Amino acid sequence: ADEEALLLQRTHGDRDAFAADLAEIGFTIEGYQERYFAYRRPELMEELIVRATRTVDEADLQRRFEQQYGEGGVKVEVRHLMMNRGQLKAGLIKQGRKPAELTNEVLDQMIAEQLAALREELLAGADFEAVARRESFDLSVSQNGGVIPNYNYKHYGPEFAAAVRAAKVGQLVGPLATQAAVHLLRVESRTVTRFEDVRDALAAEQLVAPVEFPERTALRERLHREHEVIYLD
Repeated sequence: ADEEALLLQRTHGDRDAFAADLAEIGFTIEGYQERYFAYRRPELMEELIVRATRTVDEADLQRRFEQQYGEGGVKVEVRHLMMNRGQLKAGLIKQGRKPAELTNEVLDQMIAEQLAALREELLAGADFEAVARRESFDLSVSQNGGVIPNYNYKHYGPEFAAAVRAAKVGQLVGPLATQAAVHLLRVESRTVTRFEDVRDALAAEQLVAPVEFPERTALRERLHREHEVIYLD
């Protein structure tokens, strides 16, 4: 299967072209296969041994749980829009405003006024996704309609995380100042999963997960410790 995948990758499935490519570097298909299999077989055997000797590690299970189901098993989808002094100032200068006029106090007042107006627009029923795409200063926010993918309570600092934890689903929060910017945010959904309910499924996933390099390294080191290795010319 690996050989066929390589064939498709290199020559779009054209075996004659594959043979011609190999001939240019001094191989026949048969000779290439022999060298390739000699290289791949030990790797495949390593994978079999690693999987056969894996044990369920509770710390790894907990990490996998939080990756899939959120911190403490609470997964939220958060939508927000943001404004900050730096980007507001840069935009105003491009429009012809003099930098000296744009003090922090002036910029903060402009941001407060704009966000207050947007808050009223959202409370009146405006679509948050559309407003975020239109108004947010952050390019990634404007491109995805304000959704923070896989929110993990680390984006935008502790103030933002505390607001998300405290907010009810559907509640508009803000303006909220963080070190990064000033935000309007809304928790779109909150899903709670108990570790005990998914532990067995996570353990099964862990046992069949792709073999990673540290596992290969640990296996090789163990085999070298436990067995005499003889290198033949």
